[in-house]
Formats: sequence, C-alpha cells, structure tokens
Amino acid sequence: MVAKEEIAARAEAIVANLGGINWKKSAVEMTELFERWQKLQKEGPKVPKAKTDPIWKRFSQARAKFEAGRRAFFANLDGSFKEAKAEKTSLVDSAKALVTKGAGATDQYKKLQNQWKLAGKAGKAEESLWKEFRAAGDAIFAAKKAEDAEIEISHKANLEKKIALNLEIEALNLDDIESAKKALANIQARWEKIGHIPRDQVRKIEDPIRKVEKKIADAAADAWRRSDPAAKARSNSLVSQLEEAIAGLEKDLEQAKPEKKKEIEEQITARKAWLLAAAQAVD
Repeated sequence: MVAKEEIAARAEAIVANLGGINWKKSAVEMTELFERWQKLQKEGPKVPKAKTDPIWKRFSQARAKFEAGRRAFFANLDGSFKEAKAEKTSLVDSAKALVTKGAGATDQYKKLQNQWKLAGKAGKAEESLWKEFRAAGDAIFAAKKAEDAEIEISHKANLEKKIALNLEIEALNLDDIESAKKALANIQARWEKIGHIPRDQVRKIEDPIRKVEKKIADAAADAWRRSDPAAKARSNSLVSQLEEAIAGLEKDLEQAKPEKKKEIEEQITARKAWLLAAAQAVD
C-alpha cells in the first residue's frame, strides 16, 4: 500500500506543472513508475482491491493527464516546426537566388541572416536547411572577398601612378606661373583618369598636388584681379571635364554609405580646387 501510494503521489507531482516539464525525462520516469506498479501487483503482498482501487485511480488519472499533455505539446511543436521549416526553406531559396549576384548581394544576404535568427527551429530539417543557407552565404562572401582583392590590387596600381605624378608636381617651376598652370592642368587631367587609391593614402598622396594648386591659384588670382575678368573664357575642355566629375561625385555622395562619404567629400574638395586653377589658366 505504501509503495503504491508513493507511486501515485510521484505521478501526481509530475503532472502538477505541465508547463515547465521536461517531457523526455518525465516520460521515462512515468514508464518506470508504471513498471514498478506492475511488479508490485505480481510480487507484492496481496491487498484488498477496495483499498488499492482509489490509489490506482489516482495513478491512472495522472498518467492520462501526462499523456494528453505530451500529445498536445508535441502536436504544437510539430506545428511550430512546420512553420519554421516553411520560412527557412523560403530563406534558403532567397539566399540561393542571391548567389548569382555575387559580391553585390552581401548586404541582402546579411538581412536574410537576421531573418533566419528570428525564425524558430525547423526540427529534423534544421541542420540540412542551415547547410544550404550557409553554403549560399559562403559563396556570396567568397565573391566579395575576391572582389575586394581585385579592388585592392587596382587601388595599389593607381597609387603608384599618382606617386609618379607627384614627382612631376614636385619638379614644376613655379617661378613661371603660366607654364606651371599648363603643366598642372596636364597632370590634373591624367590624375583624374587614374581612379581611386587606398583610403588611408588619400590625404598623404593628394597633399603635394593641393599645395601646388593653392600656390598657382593664389598667383593666378592675383593676376586675375589685375586683368579684365571679361577676357576669361570658361569653355575649356578640362573645365567641363572637372565640372562633370564634381557633379558625378556629388550624386555619389548623396547615395554613399557613411564610411564612404568622407573619401568622396575629399575628392570633391580636390576637384573644386583643380577647377579653380583650370578656369584661371584659360587665357
């Protein structure tokens, strides 16, 4: 009687809080309790049925409550798994579609990653779906890495070209302003065509040309003040080229990411200084 009472009491304790239960562990324990009951029935002392029936009823009701709760829990879990599986299958399809876009799809894939984190677990399908999703991401990030490597090579090559132009700038004879203006305009035109350089080198590389631009601009401005402004033409092809470049950079600035804005602003400032010098160089 005491042993059976303990079994019933333990079963009732298990089902007292189904909301916080460990279903796997508790299922094992409920099976063990039932096996102990059966063993007591076969091997234990004989007890009148009228005395054990109320205890059996309590135990049976606890087992029934446990089984009903377990079925409901796993039915709900299966539903959650199905929803998550459908959502993550869609995310996998979206990620695979981005692979063809290569490096340009990096930001879009990161957004999919955030959605993945918010989605629930997909049960048994979780691991296979994750492998597919991650493989698509690996392909996109590999393309981005390759693109960045190419850009780095291009920027280094551009850096060497601008270093060579700086040597020409250092060799300019600023005593002859007119000749210096023409030579600078030629250098500026070639500089403009070279393209971007590593960001951490921009200020260092552009300092020499800016200093010469300022010296020539100051001298030209002084000469301009002493001359007839009406005689200054502004139709020079370099002037037009620089004005178009500035307009393009200003559009780029509007759409640029925060980390790119400073670099573009520096380029605009440099081009405006060149434009001033080029405009003043026109006779």
